[in-house]
Amino acid sequence: MRDGLARAALALAVSVAWFALTVGGAAAAPKDGQKFGDWIARCGKEKDGKCVLVQTQVVEGGARLLEATIGKIGTKGEFGLVAIVPLGIHLPSGVAVLVDEEQFPLSILKCLQDGCQAVMELDGAKLAKVRKAKGLVLGVVEEAGRKTITMPISVSGLDDGLTAIK
Repeated sequence: MRDGLARAALALAVSVAWFALTVGGAAAAPKDGQKFGDWIARCGKEKDGKCVLVQTQVVEGGARLLEATIGKIGTKGEFGLVAIVPLGIHLPSGVAVLVDEEQFPLSILKCLQDGCQAVMELDGAKLAKVRKAKGLVLGVVEEAGRKTITMPISVSGLDDGLTAIK
């Protein structure tokens, strides 16, 4: 009888531990609008509720200067960076992001009335650099005058946010 009770207790303990690890111990997905430092989680309405991190910077008067989005945005669920930058950039010069001291190009997809959209895939190595970065700077060249314009992107809360949306 004692062996039976001991086995039942052990089975119950293992079941509870398994449940805690697989369900209760897993990090909860962020809620739409949840803040991570200077980043905000934006989550889909579908059941899977996939989330991305967004940082929007505005100029005096409220007009958007820059919007940076990081998350699983690729067709195969790969991480990427999408930046919406102001109109009036020199398209052949492109868009680049400086991660600490290393520069990576973004591909310009399209320009619409609210800005130009540029993207970059974040493979494992790039994502690791972004997570550990002390600073990110987006760079464009303006059409008139060909002057380089840099826009710092805050990394405050980025690593925690990426952990939450993974």
